[in-house]
Parts: sequence; C-alpha cells; structure tokens
Amino acid sequence: KQPGYEQWPTNPSLSMTLSDLCTRSEAERHDGVDHQLLLNGRAYTRSEASAHKIFAHLDRLMALTNCTEKLTITTSNSFPTACGIASSASGFAALTLAGLGACLDAASLRELAAKGWSRERLADLARRGSGSACRSMWGGFVEWLPGARVEQQECRQIFGAEHWDLADTVLLVSSAEKSCSSSAGHEHAWSSPLFKPRLAGMAEKLERCRAALRGRSMAALGPFLEQEALEMHGVMMTATPRTIYLGAETVEVLTWLRQQRQQEPGLELYFTLDAGPNVHIIGEYSHQQRLHQLLNQRFPHLTFRGDRVGAGPLLERL
Repeated sequence: KQPGYEQWPTNPSLSMTLSDLCTRSEAERHDGVDHQLLLNGRAYTRSEASAHKIFAHLDRLMALTNCTEKLTITTSNSFPTACGIASSASGFAALTLAGLGACLDAASLRELAAKGWSRERLADLARRGSGSACRSMWGGFVEWLPGARVEQQECRQIFGAEHWDLADTVLLVSSAEKSCSSSAGHEHAWSSPLFKPRLAGMAEKLERCRAALRGRSMAALGPFLEQEALEMHGVMMTATPRTIYLGAETVEVLTWLRQQRQQEPGLELYFTLDAGPNVHIIGEYSHQQRLHQLLNQRFPHLTFRGDRVGAGPLLERL
C-alpha cells in the first residue's frame, strides 16, 4: 500500500481462494443508536481500537446504500484471527457481502448484481476495509493490479477453482495475534533497502506465476512461492522499525520441508508465508494426505488445517 492513498497497492499480487478456512458473517438491520458487533463470540464497541475499521466500514456501507438503520453483525472465522492467515481479507469480504445484503434486502450475489453491485464493484468496496479483501470476492486464482492511478486499479479472477486442484495446509506455529499489523508492515516496508529492487522485478514475477498456473506446473510454481515469501520477510526484517515474524520453529519447518522433498522425490510440496509465523504448504490435493502423515510424525505438537482451492463467496438468506 502506498503511503497517503486509500488501499492502492504498490505492486500486483495473486492469491488462491480457499474453501473451508473462511469467514461466516450474518447481518440484520435494527433501530438502535449504533451498530452491534459480535466477533468470534465477543461483543465489540466502536470505542475499541481493534474494531474501529469494522465500524468505519459499516458506516461506509450505510452511506452508500442510504440505509437509515444500523446493523447487527455476527461474524466468526474458522481459523485463528490476526495471526497472519489472511483473516482481514476474508473478514472484510464477508462483512461487505453480509452488510450490503442486509441494507439492500438482497439474498444472493445475483440479486446484488441486479441492484448495481457487480463483482468488480463489490471488490472495490471490500478493499476499502482491507486491501486484500478485494481478491476474496472470487474463487480460484485472483490477481490485484495497481494501475497507473488509484482509480485504475483492478481485481480479477484469472482461473476458476476447477482449473487446478491445489491444496493448502496451514501449519499453526503460533495462533497469537501478530506483533505488527499488515497495515503497519506495509508502511514500514518503504524504509527497507530491499524494497525498491523487489518492486522492480514484480511484473516479471507475476507473469512467471501466471504461466506456472496456466501450465499447472508445481515444479515452476513451487520454487517461486518460496523465493517470494522469503524476499517479503527479508524486506520486513530490514525495514525501520524491523519486524521479525520467523522464529526458530518456523525456520525448522521450512528446513524440514526442503529436506523432505529431497528424501521423497515426486512429493512436490512448497511453503509460502504471510505476514506472520505460520506456514502454508502448497501442493496438488493428491499429495495432502501424505503431507499430513508426515506432519503428524515430525511435528505432533503443532496443529494444522488442510484445505483446497475454493469456489468463492456465497450470499444467502437465513
């Protein structure tokens, strides 16, 4: 995110939407004096710093739809929150759909589209709460392109979930809230001497990633994922102030996975990392059962969750 702009990304990015690791949000209108928020079983108020962005986003939805009532939101994640597993991305995408559905009395994505809210417009709105939430508006594989100006940025699906049955196993090294938020990390990145060289090669990297996905080549995609993750953490570790998410256990997992590939040829499993200590292990779904056996043997004390590429968000009336 470039300093001084509203969720305008510095570089293009590409993500895979998951199926079961998700956010579920319910919304309904009420006549109270303010919104009501129940997040993962706990009630939050507007005055709490951790809920400020959520209440601001609900205000934004109300203003755009001319809704005069307030919203009651009940939302929960099927995975730990704020520990580097993209909870803000899925959270604000779900909040946007549920909130708009309640405000506009729409019971499906088709009904929202009929009322003028295309998938592209939904993505543009969701990113105002959390930039990466725009990518969560589609299933499969989705890219976010910055454009030359803030109004020219674009989010789009490049391949559907049926294109390639990839799996993601999330190994929870820590479920604690991360010490530095993603928003703060983006701001600090500009101070790293590694940041501008990283940006200079980003367009070429994105094309390599697209080509690997297009050809369904794990041999091409996997090394790219690992290099990209380590470069990102290198930027954070050399920024001012520096942020170090990778503890000894995370590094142990990364080293073990690389050794396991050498010991078991054909097991094409590769790691990637978000802004946190937890490890995502990516590979074709056919390898996931074997991976879980290996994880149970080597890291029996760690929790992991297996998932696969998903079809994207769903809006329905309860």
